[in-house]
Amino acid sequence: MESTTTWRRLEPRTRDERLAGSLRASVHDPAWSLARQWQLGEFDGVDAGSPIRVDLSVRRRPVTAYGFGDERGRDSGAYTPESPPLEVLAERERVSRRFDDPDRNLRDAADAGAQFLRLLATHDESFDYAAADFADAPALDAYDEVDSLLLDVPDEDLDAEGERFAAVVSGRALDGDRLYHVLTKAEMGLSGPLPLPNESLETDDGYDQSYLDAVSEFREWYGEVYSEPDGEADAWDPERLEYEFEVAAGSDSDRRSLSVEAYEGGGLDWYDFAARKGSPPEPPEDAAVPETETVTTATRPTPVRFGGMPARRWWAFEDGEVNVPNVDAAAEDISRLLLAEYALVSGADWFRVPVELPVGTLATVEDLTVTDTFGRETEVRPTAGIGDSWRLFDFTFQAGNDVERSLFLPPTVTESLETDPVETVTFARDEGANVAWALEEAVEGPLGTRLDRHEQSQQAAGKAADAPVQPTTDADWAYRLSTGVPDYWHPLVPVRRGRRATDLERGEMLVADRDHDTDPKGAILDERDASIPEEEVPRTGKRVTRRYRHARWTDGSTHLWSSREATVGTGEVSSDLQFDVIAERPPGETGALSVAVVSQRSAGGTFENLDEEYVAFRNAAGRTLDLTGWTVADRAGHEYAFPEGFTIDAGDVVRLRTGEGDDDESDLYWNSGAPVWNDAVDEIHVYDEEGAPVTTQSYPDLGSVPDDSPFECLVEPDAPGDDFENLTGEFVAFRNVGDDPVDLTGWRVEDLSGRRYEFPDEFVVDASDWCVVVTGDGTDSDPVLYWGADKPVWNNDGDAALLYDDRDVLIAGTLV
Repeated sequence: MESTTTWRRLEPRTRDERLAGSLRASVHDPAWSLARQWQLGEFDGVDAGSPIRVDLSVRRRPVTAYGFGDERGRDSGAYTPESPPLEVLAERERVSRRFDDPDRNLRDAADAGAQFLRLLATHDESFDYAAADFADAPALDAYDEVDSLLLDVPDEDLDAEGERFAAVVSGRALDGDRLYHVLTKAEMGLSGPLPLPNESLETDDGYDQSYLDAVSEFREWYGEVYSEPDGEADAWDPERLEYEFEVAAGSDSDRRSLSVEAYEGGGLDWYDFAARKGSPPEPPEDAAVPETETVTTATRPTPVRFGGMPARRWWAFEDGEVNVPNVDAAAEDISRLLLAEYALVSGADWFRVPVELPVGTLATVEDLTVTDTFGRETEVRPTAGIGDSWRLFDFTFQAGNDVERSLFLPPTVTESLETDPVETVTFARDEGANVAWALEEAVEGPLGTRLDRHEQSQQAAGKAADAPVQPTTDADWAYRLSTGVPDYWHPLVPVRRGRRATDLERGEMLVADRDHDTDPKGAILDERDASIPEEEVPRTGKRVTRRYRHARWTDGSTHLWSSREATVGTGEVSSDLQFDVIAERPPGETGALSVAVVSQRSAGGTFENLDEEYVAFRNAAGRTLDLTGWTVADRAGHEYAFPEGFTIDAGDVVRLRTGEGDDDESDLYWNSGAPVWNDAVDEIHVYDEEGAPVTTQSYPDLGSVPDDSPFECLVEPDAPGDDFENLTGEFVAFRNVGDDPVDLTGWRVEDLSGRRYEFPDEFVVDASDWCVVVTGDGTDSDPVLYWGADKPVWNNDGDAALLYDDRDVLIAGTLV
């Protein structure tokens, strides 16, 4: 039976099971098709054709030269396809140092020595040598500067990790820096023969060829570990705290200059460059730089497509994900309205022509001719002139009477591997003291790791430099010329430059201790003559970090270099710097002779170089002191008596050295055959001629514990019986002497060796209650907690228990 709905549809039921005809939506009536075009207004358009061919001519100027530096040092050179990325050329700085430089990287030296041993084994399997085989190489007699090829790690400026490193490699590892120095001199004929681990490697005909190949490969490898500048100049401006350099694109008279004037590091991109007038840097005459070339392309333009644009066919449907007519914009929202108008009115009128550009090219469109369907050729000219505003991806040059607009594709890396900052300097203002500061918060240590200068300052022995001048030995008040700041705080003194300009130059604090080193320890503040314009240190401050970056270039080469980055600071700081202060005598200062410096480690070993172990005393009495009959004692009761008639003037410092020597006005000698001061913990006592205590100081210094600390500490280090068998008999206890409960979440206990115990979350100690931390294993309860250590924690003959809160502030502590 026929259905009445069949003939009420606009189209009949298809007779083709494949539906091909229906999907084509074929129109067999030309008149109907023309009528539909008339209804849609297609006959109202202009008689324009569609582009079918584009002839494009592009002038490609490769980067050919670079230059940076100032009148103090200028570095420039040719940029070739073998050159590294521009970041490397601009940011890299000197990293490697001579073997006798005290600031060299000792870990790199040990790695270089191990690399040489690996190269020997690679070139000949029989070369299975160790570092000790080079210790007494006969060839070293010909080198006055090198007495050994084994690595010697000094004790200065080492943290806990550095001390462990020194214990493992010092005197055992091959020093690659010394080895490279010897090999270089030997091959240049400036000194003696090559150092040999085995005499059989040298014959009457010369050296073993495999050994020579390993030496040659090592010297080549050593010079390519870091990417470093050839000269002393670099692109870093120590006054503006940013990079400045310029590059040239093109050759001969067709060169264009691009400059970077305010690059703060972190990644170089096209927007860091600016078109520059004047003479661009020139490559050397014999440099093989790439030539400028003009590339002509004939291709078919491709319509630009984007989501939501009007469909080009009547039966096609637009992308539903982007609904351009439904854009919500107010009358003043010009940007959205322009975008909607472009998409709805002109969106189908844009075409694109792809152009291949090599990396490191300044490209200029010289000619663009479009041929449409009617065979007409139209030359397309730039839409903006020289006086127009900034445009995206565009650099404008004035070439005679013509305006040249170019696109620069800089030879820079897109991604790189970065280390954590190894050096950090914060430039900040201190409105309370009316001064600016450069805070050297961290520096690179001798192992290439970050050293916290705040921790170093806390551990340094020059804290007594702020000791007040005491008018009498029993005065309750004292005059202080100025309060002190940590030694990593460097003042920036304003200096007038002309009528309006003011620069900030690095100054020095008034330090009474001649052993107190005020020089910067890192590379960022190393430029002594740098004058920083005052506007470069705003109220928000500025922070400069240095780190190592590693990247792979387009030719497959890898580059490792040292890079700096300047960012916004964290605001103002407060040093609490004051002058002409009358204050109460500091706690622990019971006399006129204060402890200035404690150097309790003897160099070279426990019983060697005992004169390097000393304690320094300063006369803080404001008058000359006669120390006849005065004595010095340590915690164990070892005593030293000052010489008869020995005097010390006001403000002067005298060192009491442990070893043997001749006394003079600045150095006295204990003449002890063994060390006096314990490395970890000890007490320094000074008594006058009547045996009355003058000064008592202990280390570590617990003077930083707040006066209102809510805890007091007690340690039982010596458990009954064998300490290793009775770990539950050793404990540390803390009593809450405050009025309120204290939540110890995030708090910790440490000993002098850095071993730590962290309190459980939400562990609360009520007022007047005790908390006991037992060294051994057990089940935690209130108030007993268990450290879970497998050996004793607290040393019976010298240690300290330190309690830190969740902000790393020392809250309580006691000496063991």
